[in-house]
Amino acid sequence: MKKIIILLLFVLTIIGCTNSNINNFGQEKKIVKIKKVYPEWFYNPRMNKYSYAGVGIAKESAYGVYRQRQLAIERGIDEIARQIGTKVNTITQRIETKNNSKFSIYSIQTVDGNIVQAILQEIWIDKRTKEMYAWLVVK
Repeated sequence: MKKIIILLLFVLTIIGCTNSNINNFGQEKKIVKIKKVYPEWFYNPRMNKYSYAGVGIAKESAYGVYRQRQLAIERGIDEIARQIGTKVNTITQRIETKNNSKFSIYSIQTVDGNIVQAILQEIWIDKRTKEMYAWLVVK
């Protein structure tokens, strides 16, 4: 009879210790899922195997959305220039249409005379902070 009680206590102890919902401190475990707030390209700008890519961020501007967009694009271009290892001398923009979609191409002339073409892939605005994010890539 003693052996059965000891065996029963042992089995109950093992079952009690293996409860996956309780941590070592006797508190219930909480499963935390990280919700991605930003677009996928924010976490991985060079996705889709672009040779260079940059994300520029600009806070809400007193001068309006146009200036905020311009600043975000400039910062994205600066990030691309850092990856290439050069400095930007001038930036020119042209808008092209392909398959009924308009897109902006920025020609970046570097101080050493090279020209790099960056394409504005997407702009996203964080509704909470009003920050603008511009994703530019070099194909």
